[in-house]
Amino acid sequence: MKHISNVLVFLLITTVLMIGVLESVYRFQIIDTYNPELQAFNPDNILDDDESTTILALGDSFTAGNNSYPVTLRNNLDGYRVINSGISGTGINEALLIAPHRFLDFKPSIFIYQIYVGNDLMNIRYPVNWNTLSLQRNMYWTLIRYVRSLAYLNYRLSQVSDMNIHKNVKDSESSVEKYTHKNVKDSEFSVEKYTKRWRLYLQADPEILEDQITITDVYRSEYGYFLEQLNKLLAYCKPADCTAYVVVIPHASQVHSKYLGNQKDLGAHFSNPDAIGKTEYPFIMGIRSSLADNNNAIVLNPLKHLRNMENNGINMYYQNDPHLNPAGQEQIGIFLLERIRFESAHL
Repeated sequence: MKHISNVLVFLLITTVLMIGVLESVYRFQIIDTYNPELQAFNPDNILDDDESTTILALGDSFTAGNNSYPVTLRNNLDGYRVINSGISGTGINEALLIAPHRFLDFKPSIFIYQIYVGNDLMNIRYPVNWNTLSLQRNMYWTLIRYVRSLAYLNYRLSQVSDMNIHKNVKDSESSVEKYTHKNVKDSEFSVEKYTKRWRLYLQADPEILEDQITITDVYRSEYGYFLEQLNKLLAYCKPADCTAYVVVIPHASQVHSKYLGNQKDLGAHFSNPDAIGKTEYPFIMGIRSSLADNNNAIVLNPLKHLRNMENNGINMYYQNDPHLNPAGQEQIGIFLLERIRFESAHL
């Protein structure tokens, strides 16, 4: 019995030490843990081009991939190289981890940071609910708030079956494309087919969308932290050398009533639906206020642009996934393209 106890103690100590090492490597980016994405989403000739003016795009699954808005920029901006440094499932914390590498390596003249209203605060604190979710899910969402490398490890394990990380990243392109290729690309809305992860969020907290869009007390602390970290991130874009564009992607429910109805069918609760549809809403207004003294940062709100496209009968989002579809990605690219050209013409 004593022997078994010693073995268990040894295994526990070994596990804690291994997690500690992994966490240190991840937090200090001793190894560039997201280099596979950088290689997968950028051709070698772009990564090796030191002559062209550089645009660095950083964000989550709305940026990651070989069919996202950076491709539109890349195909329409002569004299620029566009570095896609998007990483699926990440938020402001991960952006701050990899920013030093990316700014040092590429020295961008233009920095695009993409924010998503639908989950950027959840990446800081996931909606733990011990009454409606499994023990394992709650424990995982609680732990990754403090041990960030566990989320990274889970992300990698979900991609890798043959240990060829680069191949799998490139083949899957991003988590959104993995979902859409399975069952949602052109199908009609269905509660059963909707992305499981988002259904779990709503199961944990039906008010989660409204809480984030309108910044209720539930997420006020996380929002304050998010704004502090955003300012730290933008500090890498030095005024003399770089201009920052902060593009805030709205949730689909903000863009059109059909998506709002879909969210209600999924179980989302809205105490004030009219507030969800406002073009200027608390989440983005707080960003504008926080960056008011930063003359080097331009906050962009594409909500009205996307809404106009929807009103013209062109779907911007997938029916069973909260992400932009290819048409929506293209429109974000066009929206950014116009602003970059405008700002460049008025320098």
